Order: sequence, then structure tokens, then C-alpha cells
Amino acid sequence: MRKLFLSHRLDILASQLSEQIATDGLKPLTRRTILVPDASFKQWLLLSLASKEREKGIAGCKIYTVREGLRALLPLSRPSDGFTEIFCALFLELARCTDPKITTYLSQSEKRRVDLSDRLAHLFSRYGEWDQNLFSNVSGWQRELLEKLFIQGNLQLPIQTLGQEVFSLHPIHCFGLDLLPSVYWETLLSFPSVSVYLFSPCQQYWGDLCSDRERRGLDRFWKERGASELKREELDAYLSEAPSLLANWGRAGRSAFKILDRYDWEINEAYLDEERDTSLGRLQKRLLDFEPVGETLFSPDSSVQLSKAGSSRLKEVEHLRLSILKLIEEEGLHCSEIVVLAPDIQAYIPLIEFVFSNIPYRIGDFEIGRKSFFAQGMHRFFDLLGEDWRADDLLALFENPSFCKGSKWNEKELEAIRDFLMKQKGKQIREEELLEQYIYLFPHETWKKELSSTEEVEKWIGFLQEIRTDLSAFRKARSLSLWAEWLSQWAIKYFLVNELDEADSAAMEFFNKILWELKQIEAKGCEELFPFAPIRKLLSQPIFGGQIHSNHLHAIRFGSIRKGSIVPAKALFLIGMDEMSFPRQRAISSLDILSKEASIEIQDEDRYLLLHALFAAREFLHISYCHLSPDEGKPVNPSCLVQELTRSLDAPISMNEISKPTDFRFPAPLFSWPVSPELNLPSGELFVSLADLTALVKHPWSFYIQKKQGIYIEQPFEESFSLLKARLLRASLKMPLEEALLAYRDELPRGICGEACKMDVDKEAKNWTKQLEEWQAEISNLTLRSSCRKTRQTAKGWEMPPLEFALNETLRVKVTGSIQTFSPKGFVHTGADTIAGLLRVWPECLVACIASGSREVHFLKSERIRTLLNPEAALQDLLKYYFFALTAPSPLLADWADSLLRQNPGEWEKEFQDRMGGIGTSHDDPVFDWALGRRCLPDPKSWAGYWSDPLKSCFAGLSALYPTRSQNALL
Repeated sequence: MRKLFLSHRLDILASQLSEQIATDGLKPLTRRTILVPDASFKQWLLLSLASKEREKGIAGCKIYTVREGLRALLPLSRPSDGFTEIFCALFLELARCTDPKITTYLSQSEKRRVDLSDRLAHLFSRYGEWDQNLFSNVSGWQRELLEKLFIQGNLQLPIQTLGQEVFSLHPIHCFGLDLLPSVYWETLLSFPSVSVYLFSPCQQYWGDLCSDRERRGLDRFWKERGASELKREELDAYLSEAPSLLANWGRAGRSAFKILDRYDWEINEAYLDEERDTSLGRLQKRLLDFEPVGETLFSPDSSVQLSKAGSSRLKEVEHLRLSILKLIEEEGLHCSEIVVLAPDIQAYIPLIEFVFSNIPYRIGDFEIGRKSFFAQGMHRFFDLLGEDWRADDLLALFENPSFCKGSKWNEKELEAIRDFLMKQKGKQIREEELLEQYIYLFPHETWKKELSSTEEVEKWIGFLQEIRTDLSAFRKARSLSLWAEWLSQWAIKYFLVNELDEADSAAMEFFNKILWELKQIEAKGCEELFPFAPIRKLLSQPIFGGQIHSNHLHAIRFGSIRKGSIVPAKALFLIGMDEMSFPRQRAISSLDILSKEASIEIQDEDRYLLLHALFAAREFLHISYCHLSPDEGKPVNPSCLVQELTRSLDAPISMNEISKPTDFRFPAPLFSWPVSPELNLPSGELFVSLADLTALVKHPWSFYIQKKQGIYIEQPFEESFSLLKARLLRASLKMPLEEALLAYRDELPRGICGEACKMDVDKEAKNWTKQLEEWQAEISNLTLRSSCRKTRQTAKGWEMPPLEFALNETLRVKVTGSIQTFSPKGFVHTGADTIAGLLRVWPECLVACIASGSREVHFLKSERIRTLLNPEAALQDLLKYYFFALTAPSPLLADWADSLLRQNPGEWEKEFQDRMGGIGTSHDDPVFDWALGRRCLPDPKSWAGYWSDPLKSCFAGLSALYPTRSQNALL
């Protein structure tokens, strides 16, 4: 009998599993097999069952991962996962390969044969999970290998070991196996009593949805077959009616349902229809009810938050800690109700251990071998296989705790050895030279002081000789069983494993597993001799599934975003969610016949896992990412999936400012921004400074709240490589580069990074100097002074009277201020040759052109010259814009200049909504966050409508310089 249980919550599925165990009619200690995605998931499920099952208990329940369970359930299956056996067979068979390309490649070194065997072993193991028509898809030398090993030989792939007929009366419960290859499903569903518990994010039927990629593929398919455009539009409209997250993120889940649809089921659905008035709760309910996002826009709340972490993972983890403590204090959450996930938790482990030292935590699902002193010492020992030993290599081995304890050294001996090796760094260590130097001629003072006799020195040198002798044994070829026996004795001789340490225990278990598998391979008839290189490769495999503090049940759970790591939690934190890290990208290999499918597979898997995470978060979903690259400080966007999530919310996503994580919303007077500007100009004779005009074009919102509300928002400066480089280049325009480097020497990074910065700046500064010489443009300062009566050149640059303009019959304006990049040839621009880049210096550009009498704008980066049509009229228009912006904040941020001035209305409204969700800006903007937190921003459609004509009039001169899409402009 087959039963299928569906729910959007894993805790509800766990309750259904507990109920099935309680009502299955079997005795309490009867064996029941439960299969889960991975080892890290076992603990959560065991605790859930123990808390729910009161009558029979769970003593008879055996929880396995899928592969562990199948090995236990199928008596004919191999006792191991087969990778070691396939690797060893490939290593032998490649030596016999007659293909000219392969023989030429392998003849270079033995390492190539080892690496190719390892790569093929991984690929062949995965082929069996993917394709049951394997041999029809492979050609050439790979096909010959497959046939020789798996048809003529006695090896078996998963597609050969699975799918066999089974007869077991024990009930099988498959929990959370949403992302299981079809070959495993076929084997599991051949058991007579199987219950499957699957995550289902929608209580309506959603199996026929299509992602955006699939919709485009369908459109191309029917277009090639002659379908009319009307029919194709109707089909696309039908497919686009679903919630976008279900369509784009649910492909992997739909694949599982399509596999299960081929079987007969007793279906049980359990969906909890909750009413939670938060952004997260409303989104979960819309997905559950199969409803697209509505038109109503709600106020932002803290249920879904997005945080930017600069370029430092440490800063991100520190902010994570403060955010967690804030939730614990304000919301009364317990540590056990909080889960933190990252695309790869391995990179965060040292930071978590450092920052969360006084907060209970546990980390699962990572490569634990890196933390094992036994594994580290083993590989450092192998590094000594070369004939020449360096003091650094010996020191790395001798300071390893597992090796030091295994060798039974005391602190006195270790300190003497360390002192000697530190003084010999970079030198070769030979026993004969040590004897001559420290015993026969002039004994070293360290040995005389620390060791009681020369006999102890000789004892230590003898130990070195013993290591050299044992290492020579690694250079002999042996059978697999002899290698297993030798390595077992060698490990006991040199290392002491701490069985209480989780990392050491996992590494020793893996070590013994490899040795046992080697013996089993020889027992099957493999009597060939193997060098140590392939054995070392097997011992160097990563050891996944490790845990730190696994016994801390009431602690914050950390893990990677993987199958089995996503469990229900009141607060779920997703860290490291930048566009480069998530979704993951599988490396493409020319050897992989399934590279295209595999690449799609892993991205679809990550999308479905994020859908899991969306429903696993009961009250809070907080997301963070490093939005600046660590090397150059360049902007990095959040993951495309995070951007898609923000567009699916019915409220602007709450931005959690990482620089002030405790409370960045400081008290301020409540007010609402006016939407429409007052177009009537004032009267009189007024002075306007270039500084005010520049502040306006750089950020009209900051300009408005400072001038009208008296509020000055702190904008913290975050140093970066690119900003330092820009300052140095600007300084080099007026002084020799050596003087500029000297002036900024304290800000330059140390070491190789500083030298790279100097070289980069030197190269670009030379290009700028050459370009200025070609233009015959000499850079100097220009100052417009109200006290100046005529234009003159001084030691500090040019001085001239203010520029005067009559904007109407009653208003006369004088412009004062200074410009740093003035030239008699016009204006020299050091920024980007874009409408946004020029907007930031538009007032200086116009004044420089008017003062010089030249209408040319020289762009150093693009090496282009653009010509203004009428700079005097453009500056008068800018002055009108200045007075308009004093009456109401303008929407013309520099990042929006292109869409506002050259594109259509829909494009700017889309950018506005994206920016409300934290997407689409090239830098941090505290002013935007301040306005967003106070809900000051008006509706974009009406806002653009009121400002359309003023912006079109005031920036006609700027738009004329970039006319490509002016006909489609909004304004």
C-alpha cells in the first residue's frame, strides 16, 4: 500500500509520520525504516518524533539516509557506495587504454592518471543516478571504459544495483525526499508498504506550471511549428497567471510529482490556513492559495528584511549576532527557534566560532575533515614524501597536536625542536649535517640549554631517520590489502586520535572506511599492485556531514542551504546571498556528458530549496549579503532569487542598515513630502552657490530635507580600492604622481595590494596626461567671487566675477563657487561618460564652459569630447530646477537619470519598485533608507507625472548630449 502525505510545513508532515507510526497496528519494537535526505536531518526528525510519540515510542524506528537505507534494505546491493571500487578499477584500466589521445595525455605524469581516475569515478557514479540509457549516450573512449568495467567486468552503477525486485514487509517511510533521482524512486516504490512525506507549497494543483525559461521555450517550439501569434499569446497568458515564485522556483518539485504520478496513491493533504498580517505571512498564504501578488501595497514590516554587509564576512556575522540578540530580547525567541543558513557554511565557520563564542550554537553539513588534527597531520606527513625536507614542512607536522601526542613528546622537547626549526626556516634538513653541527663540532646553544644530554639530540635525529625510513615504504607498490594493513599500523604509530572530538572521530571513521573498502576490493579478485598516489587521492576526499556541538540541542542551528538542512524555525537567517554565490553554478567539464542537464539541475535545486526556506520561516526571514567586492570595493547585487522575492512581496522590503544594527531610525519630526513642485519663481536678487547646485544634482532628497527640514543625515564613508584610486588620479592632474602618492601614503594598502594600486594609478595617470597634452588642456582651479571685478589668473588658478542671469522680470541670480577641473578648453570630466555620471557634475560643467567660452566637455575615461548646444541657457534651466526643488523633493536621483530622462514611464516605475526592495543602486544610500523607514516616498506614477514637464525643460541640454533614446523618454 502506498500513501502520499502533502503539506507546506515539515512539522505538520512530522506529525503525520508520528500518527502513522502510532496507528500502523505493529508492535512497539517492530522495525520501521525512515529515509531522510542527509545525516544532518536525522537529529531534527528524531526530536520531533520523540516529542509527539507518547504511546509506542520510537525504539523500533531506524532513520537512514537514502543510500544507507538502500544498503540495509537490499540484500544484494554492495556494502559500500562503490566510489572506491570504481576509482581503483579506472586507475588500472586507464593504464591499459589504447586511445592515442589518452595515452599521450597520461604519459606526462602519474598524477594525471590519478586525477583523471578521480574525475571519471565521480562522473560515472553520477551518470547512474541520472540516465538509465547511459551507454547509448556515451561514445569514444569513455564508452569503451564503461563497457569494459560495467558490462564485461563485475562493477555495478546505481542503475544496475537499484530497480531490482524486493520483498520486505517492513514499512518504509520516505521523509522530505523531494530532490531524489527517478532511479531511486523506482526502487523505493517497489516495496509493498511505502509512505512518502513531501513538501508541497500550494494546496491547488500546480504540476503544469512553467518557469519563465520554459515559457520562452514553449513559445519558440510552437512558433517553429507554425502556431499563430494569437494562440501563442493565449497560451502564454494562461501560463503567466500563476504566482511567479511557484512557477520559477518549483521546477524541481514538479519533477518529483511527475515521477510519483505514475503510481497509485492514497493521498493525504494537511495545509494549515493561517492568517498572519505580515509581508511574510501574506506571501506564504498567496502561494498556498495559488494567488498572484495583488495591487494593494502594504506598509513594510520586519518579517522580511534585507541587510547589506559591505565587503566583509566578519562584519556580516557580527551584524547577524546583533540581529539575533535583538530578536531574542524583543520577541522572546529561544536560540533553538533560530536557524542560520548560507550557500556554503564552510567559509563562515571560523567567524561563527569567533563571534558566537558566548552564544550556544551548533553547525552541521560541512567538510569536517579540515578541522581534524588527525586528518591535518596525516596530509602533512604525506607532504614529506619528497627527498628534501624543509624546516617549514617539518615544523607544520611536529606542531600538529595529533602527531605530537602520538609521538609522546613533552613540552620541553617540543619547545627545543620548535626553536631549532624556526631558526632553520627555508633550509633543507639533513640528519648527517645535524650530527656534525650539534654533536661532533660545536653544539648549538639551544640544545645545550634545553636538553640534558647529546643522547637526547641523537634520539631526536634518530626519530627523523625513522620517519624517513617509513616514508620510503610509501614509495613501494603494494596490493590493496597490504596498503590497508600498512596504513593502519602507520596511523597507530604516529598519531593519537581524540575520540571525543567530533572532527577527529569523523576523520578516523572515514580513514577506517577507506581501508576496509580496499580490503573488500581485493577480496573480490583485484590482486594488482598499486602505488601510493591513488591511495593518497582516496584519503584526500572531503569528509562531509560533519557537525560542531551536535549535542547542543537548545542552540542556534547553522548549516548550508542543502537538502535536509532547512527545518522549521521562527526566525530564519540567510547569509551570503549575493549574485555570485547563489544559486550555485556547477563547473562544466568536457568529460561530462550530462554537463548541461547537471547545470540546470543544481540551479533548479537551489530555487526549490529557497521555496522550502520561505515556508520554513514562521515569523521572520532575514537575508544578508556582501554588497561590495572584497578586493576592489565594486558593487555586488543580491542574488537574482532575492531580487525576485522582493518583487513578489506586497510591501517594500525592510532594509536593516548594517552599519548601525541596533537602531538606525533615529527620532525625527514626522512630515509628509509634497509631491508636486511649486513652479512660480521667487523675486529679488539672489546668490546661489555652486556647492548647493552640486548637492542638488547629486541627491535632491538630501538637498530638500537639509534646506527645508534642517535634517542632516550621517552618511558614513566606507573606504574602497576604487575610491582611493579615483582620489589619486584626480590629485595627479595638478601635481606629480609621486607627490600624490606621498600625500596619500597612509591610506594606501600595505604589501602587494599597495604596489598593485600604485602600478594601476601610474598607468592610468600617464594615459590621462597624454590625453590632456593632445587636447592642449591645462587643468587649474576656477573661482567665482562676488568681490572680484574682472577675470584674472593667480597662483591658485583663475578668478572671475559671479555669473549673472535674469530668470524673469523679477528674479536675478548670481552664481558663485569654485571648480577643480577647469580648463581654458572647457570642462574636463574625470567620471563616467554617461548621463548619470555627467549629471553629478552638471553645474560645474556648465559654469566651466561659460567661463572659458568653449562649449566642449572633455571626458578623460572615454577619451571623447562632447559639445554643448547652449551652456548659458542650460545653466538658467538648472537654476529654475534649483528653485523648484526647494518646494518639493525631485525624483531625479543620479541612478535613475537614464530611465527618467531617456526611457519610458514603465521602466522608471520598475526601477523605483526594485530600489524600494534594495535592488538597483551602485552604492549605499542612507538618505533613501531614512525616507523609506518613514514612509515618505510618494506613489511613483503621480510623482513622475507632476515632475514630467519641469524635468524635460530643465535638463534638455543634458539629454541632448545622449540622444540615443530621447524619443522614448519619459519626460
